[in-house]
Amino acid sequence: MKTNFKTSFLTFLAVAFSAILFSFSNYEKNADKKYGGIASVTVQAIDPQGNTTLLNAMNFDKVKPGDKRVIEVAVNCSESSYSDAQKALQYEVSTKTKAYEKSVSSIRYDISSCD
Repeated sequence: MKTNFKTSFLTFLAVAFSAILFSFSNYEKNADKKYGGIASVTVQAIDPQGNTTLLNAMNFDKVKPGDKRVIEVAVNCSESSYSDAQKALQYEVSTKTKAYEKSVSSIRYDISSCD
């Protein structure tokens, strides 16, 4: 069966247009997906080594060198990707960590989509 160029070209355009529409519809579905979660890390108070600012802060908080605590933070379903949620959680951990504290464990993440 012989087809002419015009029919083949129109068929090609229809297939290409369908593929483009399918791609956009999948993009819109993924664009609506939001992520959130929780993170925790153990921190330990360091020795201020004569730094009066750190020593005053530790005295104010009634913390001694070597004291440990667990920082837990959460990000509600507001991030558009897993990595954005992880970055937001890292930021939250950094804002909760005092100047006289250092991490003694890795940050543990529990991130999921909120669909």
